[in-house]
Amino acid sequence: MQPDWTAGYVAEIDYTYGYYRELAPAHLRLALLLRGIAPPPSGPVNYLELGFGQGVSVNIHAASNRGSFWGTDFNPNQAAGARALAKAGGNGANLLDDGFADLLERDDLPKFDFITLHGIWTWVSDKHRDTIVAIIRKHLAVGGAVYMSYNTLPGWSASMPVRHLMKLHEDLAGSAEQGIQKRIQAAIAFGEQVDTAGAAFFRQVPGARDRLKGLKDKPANYLAHEYFNADWKPMYFADAVRHLETAKLGYAAPSNLLDHIDNVNFNEQSRQMLASIQNPLLRESARDFVVNQVFRRDIFTRGQRLLSMPERTALLMQSRVALTNLAGEVPLKLNAAIGEVNLSPAVYTPLIEALASDNYRAKTLGELVPVLAPKNINPLQIIQAVTLLIGANHAAAAQSADEAAAAVPSAQKFNAALLKMAREHTEVMCMASPVLGAGVPVPRLQQMFLAALAEQKSKKAPDATTLAKGAWAIMTAIGQRVVKDGKTLQSEDENITQLAADAKIFLDRLPLLQALGVAA
Repeated sequence: MQPDWTAGYVAEIDYTYGYYRELAPAHLRLALLLRGIAPPPSGPVNYLELGFGQGVSVNIHAASNRGSFWGTDFNPNQAAGARALAKAGGNGANLLDDGFADLLERDDLPKFDFITLHGIWTWVSDKHRDTIVAIIRKHLAVGGAVYMSYNTLPGWSASMPVRHLMKLHEDLAGSAEQGIQKRIQAAIAFGEQVDTAGAAFFRQVPGARDRLKGLKDKPANYLAHEYFNADWKPMYFADAVRHLETAKLGYAAPSNLLDHIDNVNFNEQSRQMLASIQNPLLRESARDFVVNQVFRRDIFTRGQRLLSMPERTALLMQSRVALTNLAGEVPLKLNAAIGEVNLSPAVYTPLIEALASDNYRAKTLGELVPVLAPKNINPLQIIQAVTLLIGANHAAAAQSADEAAAAVPSAQKFNAALLKMAREHTEVMCMASPVLGAGVPVPRLQQMFLAALAEQKSKKAPDATTLAKGAWAIMTAIGQRVVKDGKTLQSEDENITQLAADAKIFLDRLPLLQALGVAA
């Protein structure tokens, strides 16, 4: 069912157009600093993404950071689309369709400060994992960092037999003529048939039935790449560490910043138990059992330089952060591993207000200290609260002011290309922020409003009706209509009225997009 060149990896249907902010250089640097480990230096970077999928992340990072950005994805369809995006946006990314073995043989690659791979590790064979390790060993600079996310045990334990049964059905009962989507649907239906026939497995294994039922609501391009590759091997943390040790890598930090805060992940009993474990490998492994970890986002480094407490504090105080949601939309509650957590209004309300001040301008943690000191909020509280806001996707790590300014021309050119694409395509729902050196979610309709705003010849402040008419003109030219509550609006008045209501929401968010460098 697969061409020979795929080596068992699904190529019949393209991967999703997701953006993954954990791969951004500024985010990775902050995660390392929080663990007291010296990150790769700021400034122009050499960066490589292995298995970039549709290339959304690598293209956005190339557009919003200075440096040399490389990536490879062996699927030529995906590589061609990613290259077209890079060319249209003029970000200079070097995007290849090399397999991992071919990439290993290349001699034209620089030593990389960052090498990233999202999800790939547990979707390929042992042979390809060995090649990935060899690439890292050959091409990662001393002091460089590797971001690797992967399916993890014990969290996947209940799902592994379900996946085995579905993949077996696809292999033995499916046919190439059906197409991947119908084979997936048939495989899920077969799993349900086994369940309803009274299979003891689904009764006795907690979570197995719920996981199977949950698959029906997932898009086919996600299911194909997550469950239906020939190789699929969720891995214990300790086994992943042992693989990467052969490339002289050591585990450094979680990229998910919520994982840095024990109070939102463990109860008191679990915290005490974990604190009593001296060996870091054993402690991290026990942690995965406590939370029943399904997916890890880990950072490894080659040559760890531990920072003294004064060094760490000084570097954190120089680190910049910015809100990515409007201040009024940041809830003082968090759904965490231990359940719903209430955030202290005495700490978080003044912090959010401080971050929103001066029209959402990005600020260093050091700038926040004198502002919040009169509220009896100390620097350690600021560091933890900012960490939590970033982990909860309400804020993001930002580049230095100098690096952000240098990235503005490239990011603007790239975003202009995205707005042009948004007239006909709905896939890329992020835009490049030179302030963050990362992507910011911008739904397609808001991209339409940005395009209309860019075309507005009047220098007056934009209003909702004007933006609605501008967006309607764009949509009319390509034969599109607004869909509301599942129904397509037909008349011009209906469309413009709904667009005006949406434009009001957009105008509320516009100052934030401007502060992040996404909008002019």
